[in-house]
Amino acid sequence: MSEQNAKRDWSKVNRRASRIVNLRLTPEEEAEIESRAAGEQTTLSHYLKAAALSQPVTRRVSRRQSTADVELLRSIHADLGRIAGNSYQIVRAMNFGRNVPDEEATAILKDIRAALVRTREQLFTALEREP
Repeated sequence: MSEQNAKRDWSKVNRRASRIVNLRLTPEEEAEIESRAAGEQTTLSHYLKAAALSQPVTRRVSRRQSTADVELLRSIHADLGRIAGNSYQIVRAMNFGRNVPDEEATAILKDIRAALVRTREQLFTALEREP
């Protein structure tokens, strides 16, 4: 055991929760609790745990509540497929000893660059972030 581990107070180390507790609620109670958790921008599980243990509720956005635009992500996926296909064409031609004309390579590389720029912009839009 390293010296650092020997000095560590293991009682204070955060351990991943491993127990599952079931709870029976009416549909109205469930809706109310979910609404309160959403108002606190936290998961239902975290909200209930914090309330039960009289701890402050901290922001913890659920991983399941994605705000990403699915259609935009599909478009990005398609662009990435085109980029891969164009790149493969150049590499394959070179591997077979074919000289790729400068004009053809330049055109393909311009297409790839345009698709990458478009994909980057779409990703930022889908993830609601600024570039």
